[in-house]
Amino acid sequence: MRAQATLEFLILAALLLIMFLALLQVYFTRLNAGQDFQERLGAQRLVDDAGRHIDRVLQSGNSSRIQFQLPTLLPTGQAYTLVRIGRRLEIAWESKTVNSLLLTQAVSGSFTPGTLYNITNNNGGILIVPA
Repeated sequence: MRAQATLEFLILAALLLIMFLALLQVYFTRLNAGQDFQERLGAQRLVDDAGRHIDRVLQSGNSSRIQFQLPTLLPTGQAYTLVRIGRRLEIAWESKTVNSLLLTQAVSGSFTPGTLYNITNNNGGILIVPA
């Protein structure tokens, strides 16, 4: 009788441990998904902000100019690269990417994080140069 009670206790303890481990796995999965969402949201804000500045200069007409500073790191602390591909600006970090569409493809210049840029409308073409 005593052996049966011990066996039942061990089975119950094993089931509780399995349930606890399953709950921990769900918790950490959601935690990682939340952190991934924060990373993507911070990168999306940055690429949208850069695209908005370029589009604003284009819409403001010839010889308009805006200064824009790229942060050194993403809001979550990761290093990134910002490139223009056709009509898209794209931020890449740790094998993840987000992008933003531009109103024009006539953009020349490149981006380096942590640099202040002059974005200038030169007869409908956008020129991006360090300030």
